[in-house]
Amino acid sequence: MKSNKVYKIFLTAAITLGFGLAASQTVSASEGACSPSFMESDTEIRLDIKSYLSDAPTGSYLIAEYERADGERTKTTLSNPTYPYRFDISKQTRFQFQLLSRDGQVLKEWTQEVSPIVTRIKAMKGGDTTISVNTEPDASIEYSYDGEGWNSRRSLTTDETGDFRGEFSKRGSGNFSIDKTIGEWQKHQQVSVRHDEIDASPPVIVRSGQQDVDDEARGIQVDIDDSVRKIQVEYLDKDERVVKDSVIEYSGVEGMDTTPYYIRNTGDHTFKEDGIRYIRLRGTNGNDCESEWKVLSLNYVTGPVVRMDPSLEGDMYVSGLSEPGSRIIWSQDKSIGTSRVGNDGRYKINLPKEVTKNPPKLKFYDESNKESVVDIYALDKIDRFMATKSRNSIYVLAAPSTPNFGRHVIELNGKKTSLVISGKQVYFYDGREWTNFPKLPFTIKYSALNADGTTKYSFEQVVSQEKATKGLENVRYNLDKQVLYGESNLFYHTSIWDEKTRWSSSAYAYEKQVSLSLSDKKELVKVGDTVSIYTNAGGGGVYYAQSIKIKQTKKLKAPIVKEVTDFSDHIEGSTLPGMTVQVKMNGKTYTGQSSSKGKFKFKAASPVAGKEIQVVATDRLNQKTPVTISKVLRVFPYFSVSGVTTKSTGVKGKGSTGAEVSVFVGKKLLGKTLIDKKENFSIKLPEMKKGTTLRIDVKKKDYQTRSLTIKVY
Repeated sequence: MKSNKVYKIFLTAAITLGFGLAASQTVSASEGACSPSFMESDTEIRLDIKSYLSDAPTGSYLIAEYERADGERTKTTLSNPTYPYRFDISKQTRFQFQLLSRDGQVLKEWTQEVSPIVTRIKAMKGGDTTISVNTEPDASIEYSYDGEGWNSRRSLTTDETGDFRGEFSKRGSGNFSIDKTIGEWQKHQQVSVRHDEIDASPPVIVRSGQQDVDDEARGIQVDIDDSVRKIQVEYLDKDERVVKDSVIEYSGVEGMDTTPYYIRNTGDHTFKEDGIRYIRLRGTNGNDCESEWKVLSLNYVTGPVVRMDPSLEGDMYVSGLSEPGSRIIWSQDKSIGTSRVGNDGRYKINLPKEVTKNPPKLKFYDESNKESVVDIYALDKIDRFMATKSRNSIYVLAAPSTPNFGRHVIELNGKKTSLVISGKQVYFYDGREWTNFPKLPFTIKYSALNADGTTKYSFEQVVSQEKATKGLENVRYNLDKQVLYGESNLFYHTSIWDEKTRWSSSAYAYEKQVSLSLSDKKELVKVGDTVSIYTNAGGGGVYYAQSIKIKQTKKLKAPIVKEVTDFSDHIEGSTLPGMTVQVKMNGKTYTGQSSSKGKFKFKAASPVAGKEIQVVATDRLNQKTPVTISKVLRVFPYFSVSGVTTKSTGVKGKGSTGAEVSVFVGKKLLGKTLIDKKENFSIKLPEMKKGTTLRIDVKKKDYQTRSLTIKVY
């Protein structure tokens, strides 16, 4: 099924008559090794010839020569302007057209390439099926899928990359109806795919996010889908630059959907020695179908990683990560115990009650004798308090791994209160305890209680306004999502203020990461705007102020501009949809909008040959494309070619002095020469067979290239 595919394509074309043709756009259909099987269908092209004949002499007609779906070359006469002519093709096809007068005189000759709209289709099966289709950019797609007694139909438009994905049921089949307009050409293509014919499961790499690792770690555990046959690994430094990479041959375990696998560092070094901060992984299955990249962020710790996961009402246990297959040893005075680390690098140890009642320290060792010391009371340990007057709140700032707080007492300036901590590391609030927030500075004391009411741990701090020592670092933003990112001191409070939109947002830097909305998405922050950032130490205190001017970070493709000649009356081309397009020519500036399909067209008065045309497009966020620069081309006033017979020794003709003339059979060059001062040229040819098609090109600097085709008779 994967070979001899036939696409179903409907094309409606209208090409403007004139001395020259705009360059055609050609997209080749290609098939990756991840492609599914397609249901075969005929390919059809529809050609509307009204515009060809509207300005031609009465009685004119077209002759079209092309290769049919069965591989045979055929020639068709087209004369009815109200009839949409249809052609059967099976691949990218070159059409040769001749416009003839009633008495058979050739008025014009040209060629056009026609190709399928879809450039790649990938199928990925694992649970539901995902069909990934790559088309020409900004194509309109309607697709349907049916499964176990249900049916659905959806429609969308592809982005500038031409990518879209459709999700299909486990037993369903998918049908694609795809439309695309390129200039005056309109393409329509239909493709069908059946789920049970797809053998292209997407390899899955399960784990991602931050991973705690030992300083001595030389590997890390991941979970791999059983369809994976190859794992691509990239090791990145703190600046996300690739330090090295490797490819691992892999085979899953039969009967298991996913298999734990230990990714080892290349060479005999630890991750830390090589400066590895991130690991990117991507899997490939037997059909060369690739998964998405997964990123692991490495957090280095000394000794085995230990987390407290206790419940104050019941037993305590600890869990963590260490070298897969190794042993973890814990000790406290005379108590001792061991635990084996699983193949996934995880372990869990239940602690006896006598351990939890004795002194709070526990020691953990791994087989390399690296030591970690854990305070049992860390389960409710607070790092510090901070206050904010804006919300009449006192924030409790605890380590991110701190569990929910148990029984406790809060004292304010030496007096017990009825305050309680709300949530897991967030804040406690005044409630009904007082109506006036205490004046800064004040002293607050937190005491964790045992079951019998005695104090097992206490923490006291003077709460005062702090001055932030630095602002937001590593600032970056995504204008499309209207989000700003950065890093700050742990628990610092950061807010932003946009002078233009009067928009503000704020967040606490838990785990040092900050994410802030740039706008309400009604009035957008754009390139060139200034955003003010204020950072303080937890809701109060002196701000650290900074401001950034938004710059363009997104790369946009330059507009595509069709050839313009000194006979043209308009400038047209394509870019992204909804862009503001600016054209500069002859000292004048033309401004307009691209359509929903990305097309633009401007009337242009009297283009001057040799003059420069500059085209640039700007989106709603003031992001600009590169400038497309081209020149107005001259049109050859005339170009004629003599007929060629089987007895001819060459081809002769007339044209503009100094122009280069080349003769081709297919892609093979038979000869070339320059037109002389008397405007004549002659090119020797070998003996030619009857019916051979010759293409004669004439080109000259600052002129529009012109082509003629003739047949040997």
